[in-house]
Amino acid sequence: MYLDDLPTALYRLYGADDTLLYVGITADVDQRFTAHRYTAPWWNEVTRWTVEWHNTRKIALSAESAAINDEAPIHNVAGKPAPEPRLLGRDEAPMSQMRKNLSEYIGRARYAGSPTLIVGRGRDRKPISALVPMDLYEWTRIIAGLLHEAAQDPAKLDALKSMGIDPTVKLPDQERTLLEQAADYRPLPG
Repeated sequence: MYLDDLPTALYRLYGADDTLLYVGITADVDQRFTAHRYTAPWWNEVTRWTVEWHNTRKIALSAESAAINDEAPIHNVAGKPAPEPRLLGRDEAPMSQMRKNLSEYIGRARYAGSPTLIVGRGRDRKPISALVPMDLYEWTRIIAGLLHEAAQDPAKLDALKSMGIDPTVKLPDQERTLLEQAADYRPLPG
């Protein structure tokens, strides 16, 4: 028996205030929900679901497409136009561009003191690395080393605070404080 011939479930997942989160189809509801539980970042928003069975996958696919178009679940991407990639800032460059023009970016860092944030290929273009002027790199190494020492010896926290560095702060998009992160840092020799 082919998958197309199996009865197929059309399911809807709802969140708070009955917001429709997701519409999908599957031949095995339990297995699919388990997969969502481990892979869908929005799974913890689910408060209830409905399931309706169709005689074939083809019928369920048609019903799924109609439901996505008519009901606009917030986490479905199938059937929606792909979003435009995030616009890059002046100091950002995609990895592919860095590969082609590396000497240009090294020159910007070396002679103009201009750092460049290297971003990934996805639509969100997440930062993956940075090309920075050498003096900024040296200062960063010094501060990271001091943070590492303070993480090992809390008595050294005052030296950081006298420099205006608060090691208990969390940087944007970080879950741990500077001090907690510095505990994992392994300073380079010399």
